[in-house]
Amino acid sequence: MALREWIDGALALLAGAWRWVAGSFRAIGRWLRGGGSDVLPRPPASDGTGGDVPALRIDGINVYRKGKLITFQDADLSIDYDGAPNAYAPPGVGKPLDNLRNAGDGSKWWGIATDDTGKPLIQGPDDPYPGYYISTTALSWPGQERTRRYVDSTQISYLALPKAFKDLGAKLGDFALVSSRATGRKRGAIWADIGPRAKLGEGSIQLARALGVESGALRKSGIDVTLWAGSGDGRPYPEDVIQARVRQLAGEGGV
Repeated sequence: MALREWIDGALALLAGAWRWVAGSFRAIGRWLRGGGSDVLPRPPASDGTGGDVPALRIDGINVYRKGKLITFQDADLSIDYDGAPNAYAPPGVGKPLDNLRNAGDGSKWWGIATDDTGKPLIQGPDDPYPGYYISTTALSWPGQERTRRYVDSTQISYLALPKAFKDLGAKLGDFALVSSRATGRKRGAIWADIGPRAKLGEGSIQLARALGVESGALRKSGIDVTLWAGSGDGRPYPEDVIQARVRQLAGEGGV
């Protein structure tokens, strides 16, 4: 090998090693600040003994990444009601699906739409549930307003995942295959909402219903998820389109 080629190769190896070290320090910094998750930059496929190395660990669950596939197993499925027009309401109004505490603390709201002053918006006579709040999701329908803008938990199979999944190359609107060990059912889903930083295992009412795990208990173990990073285009889709797209992805990926 020519000396110049040897030098170029050595410099490339050093540059790659430096990027990995720098990424590791950034990941450690995120972990120290957040405490709930440990994001490892560009993990190797093996730990040196033949075992896989988790790219992320949240809520005691290991998350793995191999190529564009992001997977985790034996998780729970808490119900995320966000996006449903009857998810939240002011105290004493109707029978909302969720407790208002899950949408905010009164001084700050994260699960309902607000005006420029931070005051919650109320559904009017032309909305599905007049007097209720407008529940939001992180993913939204372009060109739509008010309740029609957000992904309805009662109609769309979706997942709520922590923001840390973005560090693994995933983004809102990506597609996933979700299965229940308890019922043996599988369902396509879309990443439509941001879940708590230190919790893993949330999905819409429609997803839980399709998997056969909707019940009075909010959490059901034995949920396996395969998500295709970069498979979406950052927008929602109707339920039938989601199912068709996930069937296509699963067929291509052999899942």
